[in-house]
Amino acid sequence: MRIHYVIATAAIVATSSEALAATDYGVAGPESVLVSDLPANAGGSAGGKLVVPSGAGPYPLIIASHGWAGSADTQVGWAKQFASWGFVVVVPTLPNALSPDTTTNVAVIKALVTANK
Repeated sequence: MRIHYVIATAAIVATSSEALAATDYGVAGPESVLVSDLPANAGGSAGGKLVVPSGAGPYPLIIASHGWAGSADTQVGWAKQFASWGFVVVVPTLPNALSPDTTTNVAVIKALVTANK
């Protein structure tokens, strides 16, 4: 069985194609963001960060996972950028970053998605 990973999916709605084309998503969005720590073992992770827009929401969820030898700290900049445009971003530090285990990492991501529904 093949497992397909979706790291981040974003949908941006604009009232017109001109408004969409005129928006510069390379700069921070209109929302201020709040960054907090995920508790150790959240969803099986080794901790991480939760980055949320300061507005009332509701907002779609992104799980931003790091690569080999990384941690949540290497993804916080991306998380802040996405959150400023209206996404809640969970940034786990996956266990065993120097010896990744795909089964464990998938379980962590699934648990975090389920916990944040």
